[in-house]
Amino acid sequence: MQFSVEVENVGKRYDGDVEAVKNVSFTADRGIHVFLGPNGSGKSTLLSIIAGVLKPSTGRIMICGVDLWGSGGLEARRHIGYAPQDPPFRPLLTGYENLIRQALFRGLSLKEARERARELLDLTGLSEAGDRKVGEYSGGMKRRLTVAAALIGNPNIIVLDEPSTGLDPTARRDLWSIIADLERRGCTVLLATHYADEAEALASKVYIMHRGVMAAQGSTSELKEKYTPTSVILIKVKRGDGWAEKVKMESKLPGVEDITVENQTIRVYATKPNIMAPKILEDLVGLNVEVKEMRIMEPTLEDVYFKVTGATLGGEGDVG
Repeated sequence: MQFSVEVENVGKRYDGDVEAVKNVSFTADRGIHVFLGPNGSGKSTLLSIIAGVLKPSTGRIMICGVDLWGSGGLEARRHIGYAPQDPPFRPLLTGYENLIRQALFRGLSLKEARERARELLDLTGLSEAGDRKVGEYSGGMKRRLTVAAALIGNPNIIVLDEPSTGLDPTARRDLWSIIADLERRGCTVLLATHYADEAEALASKVYIMHRGVMAAQGSTSELKEKYTPTSVILIKVKRGDGWAEKVKMESKLPGVEDITVENQTIRVYATKPNIMAPKILEDLVGLNVEVKEMRIMEPTLEDVYFKVTGATLGGEGDVG
């Protein structure tokens, strides 16, 4: 059986004509599908719709060929495991007890719930902490427990909303390893994040979300090839706008495909960055612009996001 998610023209409108999601369509099957965007881009709203928690205003969600909001919706939901940003754990219960509680909600017998809880504590590296109260857990431990809870019903489609937010680098890598293992097991994983490096590390396919719209989609290599085929000369200055506009108007820099400016950061997209960097530095000095930092970087998904949307991953608002 192909464990697929089909999203057809899905939109979500709240009171006051606020459109959190606008006419989104895509199909996802086995692999890790990462929805990249800042807070307010609509990715969390979209995933809560796909998880069956929030009903769409328009469009349709098909889970393994079954309409999520149709007559077979209950059966479709059995395929889904959902890890929201704020899971309903009881802080005075242990991790083990919280997982048993979740398992009973999913319809497992008490015996099955106990076995599954211990299995998932081991899978997520929480065996030794399983008998401690969740209120005593670190942020990383709570995130791993959230993933464990999403896997309680042994789902084939796992929806993870910002699973690594607030984690230290070690805890993030541990969590990434757990998520990557889900792909190896044949699962379909849908993951929302505002971290470009997380998308780079995990994604089979990336969906760029911007103001409720899916602005672009493709593998990491496809997106980079299409939107950022050149290297990036990153320049941090005390004054950038005037220089950038001057260069754009005069067009005297061969090999420079584009220049973007945000606050005091200039990104120069160049085909021969090692040749262009000294020339750019010379021009800056001639214009009395103080350079704080200059380095050459290969393009990242953060650069792709900026090229596609004109915005950064720093934030868009409060919609979701």
